[in-house]
Amino acid sequence: MLLSSESWTKIFILCNCSFVVFGVVLLTLGIQPQITLNQFRNILQNAKPEIFLVVSISGGLGVLGSFVGIYGHSKKQKVIIYLNIFVLFIVTCVWIGMASKVALTEDRFLNLVNSSLSSTVKEYGKRVDYQMGFDHLQKTFYCCGASSYKDYPYTNHGQTSHLPTSCKYDKFAYPKGCVSAIIEYTQTYLNIIMYLCFTFGIIQALYLILSIMRIRKFEGDDFLSA
Repeated sequence: MLLSSESWTKIFILCNCSFVVFGVVLLTLGIQPQITLNQFRNILQNAKPEIFLVVSISGGLGVLGSFVGIYGHSKKQKVIIYLNIFVLFIVTCVWIGMASKVALTEDRFLNLVNSSLSSTVKEYGKRVDYQMGFDHLQKTFYCCGASSYKDYPYTNHGQTSHLPTSCKYDKFAYPKGCVSAIIEYTQTYLNIIMYLCFTFGIIQALYLILSIMRIRKFEGDDFLSA
């Protein structure tokens, strides 16, 4: 390594500052869709992609681990740096694992949403909480029914005059069903999360390798204290 130990310290502190940003970004991407979906939890019957919760937790853990690294490198504390490496190793594995899962597997969220909305839309005129939930959902996502406006039993021959006002614009029903609208919404977040998790994971993996190499280089002298 051609750089001095002090230069490496500054680089690693800067890296950890960047990782704080990475963690905050993923924490936000994990929390925001959960907040949105929670508004409709009664008609969705609490269905939501589990990956959003994992992203939130791992993002928060990444922020915590990065602050540990900033402190450890600035104080040249070997034990603290080891803790930083350990935490970020776990976070990196989780991020790369999540990116691979999103890319290679089909989330069962689609089936859960379809099942939940298809059953609750039938109770639209019978339960006030379902009616309020669907009205809010349809106004938010500009959708109608679960699969389409035909899910409402009192529509006849394509007539929309008796449809809920929340699922149409003027006299025209929204063409998209709410199942498709929610899936598109969540899939947008999942795609962003997939690319960012993979990118951030690779960058952090390189950092971990360099950190271990640095500790091994200086472990025989007094530059790092226990």
